[in-house]
Amino acid sequence: MDPQLRDLAALGVVGLLIVAVVLVLAVERQQRALEAQLAEARSEIDALHHRLTEATRPPTQFARMHLRDVALERFARLRLAVPRRSGAPDALRTIDLTH
Repeated sequence: MDPQLRDLAALGVVGLLIVAVVLVLAVERQQRALEAQLAEARSEIDALHHRLTEATRPPTQFARMHLRDVALERFARLRLAVPRRSGAPDALRTIDLTH
């Protein structure tokens, strides 16, 4: 085989390998972009599912949950407002909330 043809064949193989590597990298980049879109779509689906669940709750359950959320918020504000003393027992333990 002629040395020039052998060199051209080697260059052709190297060129094909470079093209193959570039194509693999491009496909991987596209796959990462599609996976990111898929993750974004799944999070949007989860948010819409949550909104649908909230919207289709029975009114009595909605009212109970709303009252519970309001009560928890008020309780959290009260806990922040009560000054703590280092030697005093916890105020929440001394209050009987069963009645």
